[in-house]
This record gives sequence, C-alpha cells and structure tokens, in this order.
Amino acid sequence: MSKETHGKYTEPDILKFKKDEVQKVIDYSKLHPKFIIGSTERVLGKDGEVVSEDTEQQSYWYKGYEQADSDKPTIRIVGDDGVYLMTGGATKIALEGGGVKSEHPLAYAEGCNPKVDEFDDWWALKGATWGGDDGVECLIVDEIQHILDKCKTHLIVAFKEEDGKDVFDITHD
Repeated sequence: MSKETHGKYTEPDILKFKKDEVQKVIDYSKLHPKFIIGSTERVLGKDGEVVSEDTEQQSYWYKGYEQADSDKPTIRIVGDDGVYLMTGGATKIALEGGGVKSEHPLAYAEGCNPKVDEFDDWWALKGATWGGDDGVECLIVDEIQHILDKCKTHLIVAFKEEDGKDVFDITHD
C-alpha cells in the first residue's frame, strides 16, 4: 500500500469512512436511543378528566463496557469482522403492529469490509490500524458531527502509539 498524505497522517496508519455513510449512522443513532426512561404527570379536573399532562423522558445511549450509559447520542467504532461505525443506540426497533426491525446502518472503513473486500486484504488493514483483537470504542455524536461537518468526502481515523498505548485520532480530509 502506498503512503498517501491526509493532513498530518499517512496511509496505511489511517482508516477512511465515507462521509455520507457516517452521517446515516449518526442520524439513526440520534433517532433511536438504546432506551428511554420516562414519567407522565397528569393533572385531573374536578370530574376526573385530564386537564393537563406533562411527560418527562430521558434517553440513553451505549457508552462502553463497564461504563454508565450516556445521556448524549453516541456511535461506536467496532473492530471485529472488519472495522465499522454503528449506532450507540437501539439495534432492534419494535414495529407498530408487532415484529422487530433489526437493520441499522453501518459505515465500514474503506478496504475493511468483509462483504466486499478480500479476507487477506481487510484483515491486514485491520491489523495495521485497529490491531488483531476485537473491540469497541464509544464516540459522542456531537463531537464527531463537528468533525464530519468539515469533511469533504471522508472521516479519517488515524492510529498511533502514545505513552505505550495504542490510541486513535479522528479528523477530516
């Protein structure tokens, strides 16, 4: 793989995610929290009719292993079969009238999608960036949206070692 410059990062130490696919994941996550806790307060009139109703709801999204859920929308960057971004919210949606919809958008890193890339190719790219182990990191949507808004075509995730730990940085093209 040739070294291509993207700001201060170079390939093969980066993963590129298509801007429009990332936006679909963000939009879905905002609309579909992992769960909602709510309460309704009703004020009844003298005849027992509802005079006013006030509903308070709090939505929560996945934040990570052994961490409290987030009250802000999140997305996850996942390394397992490839590397992709997915919702930090609900992955299954109950349908009106019964049934469940379990489809939600994924944004695969270019060259790291086992559905379209050869195994040896995506496995090598995953290993060179994410590493060989499976894992997940949680990202706050508002922070990612701010970066995504500056992107022309791709969100860039760069991997590096810092103080003996593997870390990643997210930037725009």
